[in-house]
Amino acid sequence: MRISYKLRIFLLLSLVLVVTSVGWSVWRYASHAEEREAYEATIERLRTQKGQIDSLEAVIGRLREDVQAEKARLEGAGERIGHYERRAVGGRLPTPQYRRYRESIDRHNEIVSRHNATLGRVNALYDEYADLVSRHNTLIDSANAMQRRAVEKGYQLPAAELGVE
Repeated sequence: MRISYKLRIFLLLSLVLVVTSVGWSVWRYASHAEEREAYEATIERLRTQKGQIDSLEAVIGRLREDVQAEKARLEGAGERIGHYERRAVGGRLPTPQYRRYRESIDRHNEIVSRHNATLGRVNALYDEYADLVSRHNTLIDSANAMQRRAVEKGYQLPAAELGVE
């Protein structure tokens, strides 16, 4: 079976078109490899930061529970001190009661000291958390800008699932 001359030309041109199209696609894919790598690195940094944010949220949550427990202990210690102060006559307590009153004040002061230290840790963690969230949001903006540039240039970056709620 002989293939006609026109059919040969058509098949040759079709083959050239297919090879050119495949070559063009491979070249475009390879030419944007750097952008894809940068995007994937950005997504990996976002995942790492998300893990750090989640971890800080858990630590802050536990410390807030500690703060609430310390507040309850402070209220109890304050009530004990108030009890002694209400029983004072002319601003004075009998010696045995005064010793217990002083012990109650010392315990109260220890609780206040621990409470203040815990609040200091909570505030430091809130500062760290705010800084991390700010950097995370900046990185999200960067990833979004990379996606927009890719769409404008006519190529696609890999879909990224960050597990964000």
